[in-house]
Amino acid sequence: MKAFFYITFSLACIALTACKGSAEDADVSDTDTLQVDTTAIDSSLVDTTAFTDDSGYVDEALETENIIEATYGKQWDFCDCVVKNDSVNKAIETAGDDEFDAILERMDEIDKHCKKMLTTPNTTPEERAKHDRKVRKCLKNAK
Repeated sequence: MKAFFYITFSLACIALTACKGSAEDADVSDTDTLQVDTTAIDSSLVDTTAFTDDSGYVDEALETENIIEATYGKQWDFCDCVVKNDSVNKAIETAGDDEFDAILERMDEIDKHCKKMLTTPNTTPEERAKHDRKVRKCLKNAK
């Protein structure tokens, strides 16, 4: 009977310890969206009055795009970003230690010019499916 108690007590302690965590440790669900870090973006670089019509409506997508371009430079086309990211991912798989630093530098350059792609909505299953089809089409056309 004592052995049963110790085994049960040990399993309960393990379960409690394993389940202990914070909201920061929680897994990100597939419905979460990737957000652009705007803390490093100086919004004073862009004149936002150009995005406001007479009714006071602000085209946030255009405003975000222009802020990103003012901060990170000219943004590449969606397909260019997809193809270049795919190329870098393939290069990482076969790279040796001496090539790794050059690949990381290239990844940073691609990331800098593909920030606009991160603002594409993909929160619903339909938007994710549309995004996947668009990516497959870009990769197919690149070959």
